[in-house]
Amino acid sequence: MKMQNKKLIQKQKAEEQKLRLAEIKARRRGEVILERKAPELEEKPTILIYCEGRNTEPSYFNKFRLSTLTIDSFGEGRNTLSLVERAKKLSE
Repeated sequence: MKMQNKKLIQKQKAEEQKLRLAEIKARRRGEVILERKAPELEEKPTILIYCEGRNTEPSYFNKFRLSTLTIDSFGEGRNTLSLVERAKKLSE
């Protein structure tokens, strides 16, 4: 009977040791987390450009292709002071 208990205790100790070693190895390796982050869509900053001309200036500014921001240009066909006032109203 003592021999059976001794063998059982040795098996339990061996299993515990295996678990401890596996735990130590996992910590040492720095287990890789395979979960992805939730996708995020970052909004690009927008530059609004108000021009006096209706055709030439907006078409010129619309040709800029930048991946980091968006350019919106508007040609109002107004004089300088009324264009500035209109731009202030629309930007708010």
